[in-house]
Amino acid sequence: MWPFRPNIEKMEKRGNVRGLINALKNSDDDVRSWAAEALGHIGDARAVEPLCEALKDRDEFVRQVAAWALVEIGDARAVEPLCEALKDSDDDVRGNGARALGRIGDARAVAALCEVLRDSERMVCYHAAEALGLIGDVRAVEPLCEALKESKCYRYDVASGAARALGRIGDARAVEPLCVVLKDSFGNVNSAAVQALGAIGDARAVEPLCQGLKDSGSYVRSAVAHALGEIGDARVVEPLCEALKDSERYVREAAAEALVKIGAPAVEALCEALKRTESCVRRAAAEALGQIGDPRAVEPLCEALGDNYWLVLPAAVQALVKIGAPAVGPLCEALKDSDWRVRSDAAWALGRVGDRRAVDPLRERARKDVHTDVREAAEEALHDIRLRGDGTV
Repeated sequence: MWPFRPNIEKMEKRGNVRGLINALKNSDDDVRSWAAEALGHIGDARAVEPLCEALKDRDEFVRQVAAWALVEIGDARAVEPLCEALKDSDDDVRGNGARALGRIGDARAVAALCEVLRDSERMVCYHAAEALGLIGDVRAVEPLCEALKESKCYRYDVASGAARALGRIGDARAVEPLCVVLKDSFGNVNSAAVQALGAIGDARAVEPLCQGLKDSGSYVRSAVAHALGEIGDARVVEPLCEALKDSERYVREAAAEALVKIGAPAVEALCEALKRTESCVRRAAAEALGQIGDPRAVEPLCEALGDNYWLVLPAAVQALVKIGAPAVGPLCEALKDSDWRVRSDAAWALGRVGDRRAVDPLRERARKDVHTDVREAAEEALHDIRLRGDGTV
């Protein structure tokens, strides 16, 4: 006779936790695994202890699903049973157990997870490394640094997981081992190490990271630019300005964002970048200078209003608007430029800045300029200033 098979799907829809817990004791292996899965979907804390018991089930698939369900619930009562499950003969049970311990985030699991970093199954090691990063306990730093060496054994996912975990923990002891990994030929490991060094923010990583801007992988170069921005050392300004010439757009954007984070020390180099021959570099430099907002950039940005590349000019205008009041005088001078486009964009920028010092120069352009677009831009700017002020111009 077939054993009684309860309707697991129906119990899950009704949220019948008690019935599903009873189903964990069914003689049918499939019923027990379905019940464990349903309890994971529901996520009720009443299922924690019965699922911990299911970690000892005779069927390996039931144990796997029970560990997965505990990942979903994330209750600290499961820590000790899950640490025991890390010794299970089945790879998936150990892997799911590590994932569950990372979700729970309890420091009691650190020692057991560090042991699993030496597991013969690479994905178990990977999940253990991820879990240690989520827990964030400094006791894991040295074992994770050892796990970085797995890249030499072609266990790249283990090394990349360890690198990410070290970045989350943020301990400076990881800087030198991570710098060594930067020389790894496999992109995922390089990228993970780069991101970790950026998160730690130690200046010792500057020179190795700058070398990474020459990496053949564009994803790595982009990650390096972000990391250098996080560290914020003035030594990275020139290499990042060079990265503004990168062939990949998202690398150039990452370099520009990094220079914005560095701020004032990057202003002079960015002003020089406005004179480069590459239009994409000039545009990125203008956008970065606007984000930084340093008045030293006003004159170079006003000169950039005459740029022939259609994307540079609006970037320079927007930057001058963001800088605001310090740009008013130079923008008023730009209203006299021989190029009507410069005059028009200067008028538009003055309207956005909204400073009343620009009223008389704008009135003159609105009345006398020979070009219709400039007159219209000046009129619109006067209207904007009127709206920003007391209604009179």
